[in-house]
Amino acid sequence: MTDAARTQQAAQLEEYRAEIDGLRAELDATSQGLLAMHRELSEHQEELEQARVAAVRADRAKAAFLASMSHEIRSPLNVALGFASLLGGTALTAEQAEYTETLLGACNHLRDLVDGILDLSKVESGLLELEEAPFDLVACVEAATGMVALGAEKKSVALAALFTPGIPEIVVGDAVRMRQILVNLLSNAVKFTAAGQVCVEVTARPAGTEPHCRFTFDVRDTGPGIPEETMSRLFQPFAQASTSITRQFGGTGLGLSITRQLAERMGGGVTVTSTPGEGSTFTATVMLRRGEPVRPGSRAEPPLAGTQVLVVHPESVIAEAIRRHLVAWGARTLVTDSVTDAARYSIRWNDVALAIVGLGRDPDAAVDQPPGSDPISAIHALARSRDQPLPVVAVTPLAWRRRPAEPFPTVPTVTGTPIRRDRLRDAILDALGLPDMTANGTAPAGSASALSPALNVLVVDDQAANQRALALMLNQSGHQADVVGDGEAAVAAIIAGNYDLVLMDVQMPRLDGIAATRQARLGRPGEQPPIIAITADATPQTRESCLRAGMNGFLSKPIARADLIRAISAATEQRSPTASTAARPPCDDANAAPAIRVLYIDDNPMLRTLVERILAREAGLALVTAADGRAGLDLAVAHRPDVILVDLHLPDMGGEQIIQELRREPRTSGIPIIVVSGDVSPGTARRLADLGATEHIAKPFDAGQLKASIAAASRRSAPA
Repeated sequence: MTDAARTQQAAQLEEYRAEIDGLRAELDATSQGLLAMHRELSEHQEELEQARVAAVRADRAKAAFLASMSHEIRSPLNVALGFASLLGGTALTAEQAEYTETLLGACNHLRDLVDGILDLSKVESGLLELEEAPFDLVACVEAATGMVALGAEKKSVALAALFTPGIPEIVVGDAVRMRQILVNLLSNAVKFTAAGQVCVEVTARPAGTEPHCRFTFDVRDTGPGIPEETMSRLFQPFAQASTSITRQFGGTGLGLSITRQLAERMGGGVTVTSTPGEGSTFTATVMLRRGEPVRPGSRAEPPLAGTQVLVVHPESVIAEAIRRHLVAWGARTLVTDSVTDAARYSIRWNDVALAIVGLGRDPDAAVDQPPGSDPISAIHALARSRDQPLPVVAVTPLAWRRRPAEPFPTVPTVTGTPIRRDRLRDAILDALGLPDMTANGTAPAGSASALSPALNVLVVDDQAANQRALALMLNQSGHQADVVGDGEAAVAAIIAGNYDLVLMDVQMPRLDGIAATRQARLGRPGEQPPIIAITADATPQTRESCLRAGMNGFLSKPIARADLIRAISAATEQRSPTASTAARPPCDDANAAPAIRVLYIDDNPMLRTLVERILAREAGLALVTAADGRAGLDLAVAHRPDVILVDLHLPDMGGEQIIQELRREPRTSGIPIIVVSGDVSPGTARRLADLGATEHIAKPFDAGQLKASIAAASRRSAPA
C-alpha cells in the first residue's frame, strides 16, 4: 500500500471517528432528553395519581356526608310523618282531620324535597334511578292539590283536579317524583294567580304497546301570563322570568328546572303556553304503565248508576270536578252555579237521588242571612214536592271547617275543597245512609291494642332512691313491685316467691347481680322468671356476662319509663323453662298462631316509639327494641326473633357490622334482617344485600310499607 493510500485511509478513519463521536454525543443528548421527559412524565403521573386519590376521597367524603345528612334529616321527618299518620287513624273532628291531612301532605312534600336535594346531582348527571311501583294516580294528584290548598284559599282562588273518563286507577311508576312534578307546577300556579282559578287536568292515551300510557297533566291558571321574550329562561336553574318576580314572590327558580328534568327522565317533558293578561298552562307528560284496575280492599263506589244528582256550586271548576267523579260512578248530573239557576229548570225532584251544594267562602255572612235564604234551605224548599227529604251534601271551603259549631245541623255530611274522590264518596254514602263497604263487601277493619297484663315484679337494688324510682314506674304502669336491697335477699325471694319478672341491679355489695342470677337459676327448678339486668356499666363485656349468667334483658341507667316498659314486654314474651336454653317459648293455646316477634334496633327513641305504636295495632306482632347495636345483638342471640329491623347508623357500631355479626352467629344466621335507613342509594342497597340483608327500607317509611315488609320477611325460614 502506498503512502498516499495509507494517508487517505487514515483520513477516512479519522472522519468515521469524528462522525461516531458526533452520533455518540447526539445519542447522549437524546438519552438525557428522554430521561428528563421520563422524569417529567413520572412527576405528572404522580400528580395525576394524587389527584385521583384526592377525587376518590372527596367522592367518599361526599357520599358519607350525604348519607349522614340523609339519616339525620329523615329520622325526625319519619317521626313527624309516622305520628301524623297514626293521628289520622284516630277519631277526629272534621277540623282536626283537615289539619292532620294538611300536616301529612306537608310531611310528604318535605320528604320529597329532601329527596330532591339529595338527588340533584343525579338528576343533572342523568343517573337518577326511578322507582317502579304501583300507586293510585287519582290519590297522587289530589295529594298534590291538597298541599297547595291553603295558599289558594287565602287568595280566594278556586282549586280543583279534573280527570278525564277512562283514567287508570292504578299505575306503575315513581309516585314520589310524579307528586313532586305536580306540586312544583301547582304551587307556581297558585303563587302567581291573584284571583280566579287553578286546576290540573289529567288525560291519558295509549303509547306504543300495552300496558304503557302517555299521561298529560295540564296545570292551568288565570294569572298574569308570561311574556314571550321571557319564556326561554323559565327552565334554566336559578332563573326567574324577571328579577321583580323574585322580589315579589320569592323562590330560587330551581323548581321548574328539576321538574322538566324529572319529566324527561319519566319519558316525557314539560312545555308552557301563555297569553299575557289571561293566564298560563304548563303541560307535563310522563310515561306510566297501567296497574291492576282495583286495589285489594279498596272501597266500593257509591251505587249511583242511572240516578240523577244535582250539583250546585258557584265555582265552575269545582263543579266540574264533582261532576266528573259522579259520571265515573254512573250518575246523570245536572250542574248549576246557584240555587236560583236551579229553580229555572223543570226538575222531577223524585228522580233526584242527591243534591251536592257548594257554600260561599264567608261562613259568617251566610249564617247572618235571614232564615231559609241559605243554599241548603233553598234546595230543600225547591225539593219540597219529594216523597222523602232530599239528601244533601255540603261542599265547604276551609273557612267553614274552622267554625266551632256546625251552621247547618240538618246537613251532617260535609266534604271540603279541593274535592277529593274518597272524601266525596264517603260523604255521598253517609248522605244516602249506606254503609262504607270495601270492594269485597266487608267493612273497613278497626284495630285496638291490648293492654299489658299486671305483673308481680321483684326489684333488686341496693340504693333506696333507685328502688323507689323503679317501684313508682312499675306502679304507674299497673304492676305490683316488691323491693329487696341485696343479692342474697334476691336469691331467697326468687326461689321462694312466684314473680313474673325480676329487675336485677348488677353492682351490689356481698353478692352482685350476676352471681345472684346464677344462684337463683340453679336453686329454682322448673319455670324461671325473666331477669332484666340494670346497671350503669353498659360495656359489651358486662352485657355478655349478664346474658351468660341467664339474664333475659339489659337496661342501662338512667332508665326511662318507656324503655323499662319495652324491656318488660320483651322479657315476659320470652319466658323459658331453663336459663341456659334460648328456645322459643311454647304457645299457651295449641290452636292459636304464635306471634311474629320483631326486634327493632335504633338509637332514635321517637322512631322506636313510632314503630311500637304502628305494630301495637297489629294482632300477632310482638315488638322488642334496642337503643344501640350491642344491646340489639344481645337481644337477638338471647331471644331469636322472627324478624330483625336494623338502623344503619348507630352510636356504637354500624348497621353493616351488626349484619355481619348476626350472620356469623349460628343462632341468628337465618333470621331475616330488614335495614331501615335514610341512605337510599342503590350502591348501599346492593352492599347490604351482599352482606345478607333481606330488604332495605328508606326513611321516612309509612305504616303500610313497614307492616308489609315484616309480613313478607316473617314468611322466610327462620332458625329452628
